[in-house]
This record gives sequence, structure tokens and C-alpha cells, in this order.
Amino acid sequence: MSFSIPSFVHTYPLVGFSGSRAPSAQLSAACSSVLGALPPVSVAVGCAPGIDQLVRTAFPQARVFRATSAHPGALAARSAHMVRQVAAAGGCLLVFPSGPCPSAVRVSSSFRGHGSGSWGSCAMALGLGVPVLVCAMVPAASWQAWAGPLAACFRVVGAAGPQQCWLQASGSTQLGLF
Repeated sequence: MSFSIPSFVHTYPLVGFSGSRAPSAQLSAACSSVLGALPPVSVAVGCAPGIDQLVRTAFPQARVFRATSAHPGALAARSAHMVRQVAAAGGCLLVFPSGPCPSAVRVSSSFRGHGSGSWGSCAMALGLGVPVLVCAMVPAASWQAWAGPLAACFRVVGAAGPQQCWLQASGSTQLGLF
């Protein structure tokens, strides 16, 4: 499969990022590799440690969405605000989750992460029609189980080794699918 993340994001006026607050070394390396290859783009990201911090370091001019506190509700509100802004701008979202999608997550126009901010942002973006790329830290053959309830929205568009693949949703996902 020939797929270029830099070519993909280049077509969008705003690129949002969501990801684990405590990424593995492998996930951090995958994110850093993507960040180093991106063309100059407008970036939106949260205020958390982990993936958000990697993005803020690579793109100091990024628009940073801040939570009012460390309370889970404030973190969800921050993520929802960022996803709405990406949608309003006609942007795309790159997601770097640290684990599989919780079974209760569904595509929705509101934030419902069920314990996973990354997957909650992903599901909300899909519900708002935002194109999404997910870095799946699993073998390409097992991505569907890993993406769980959102698997029907995605297709594999590239592999970056035996334990990493990229999943893409076009942004035309309809809420009625679930």
C-alpha cells in the first residue's frame, strides 16, 4: 500500500491531534516520525502530556486547547471543543491511542470516550464528518478487533512495520450506521 500522511494532511487547512497522555515508546516514536515528516500546516492540539506534548514541541505555533481543570469532564470538554473547531475549519484529525477502543464508544456528534479521550475524540470527529487517521499499534491483520465498535468506519491505508498500521475514515461516516 502506498499512502503518504504528509500528502494527506496537506489538503486540509487544519490538522488536529489527539493521543495518549502516557504513550509507549513505540507510539511516541510513531508520532514523532509523523511530526517530523509533515509539511508546514496549521495544528490544533490539547494541553495534556504525552502525544499532545510531542505535537506542541514540534509545532510551537499550534493552537492549544486547554482544560479548565484535570477533572475528566473538563478534559472531555476540552477535547470536544478542539474536535468541533477542526470540523468547523474543514480539517482532519490524527489519533494516536495507546490501546483498543472501549466497547461502549460509538460514532456521535458529542463526546463520549468511555474512559478514552483519544477514541472519544475519534468517534466525535467521525460523527461530525471529519476525516480521521488512526495510528494502530497492532499488526495489520488484527486491527479490526483493536478498533472494536469503530472498525466499520475504517480501512487500512498503510503499514509502518509489523506492529503498526494506519487506519483511515473518509469523514463521510453517517451516525445512522450504529
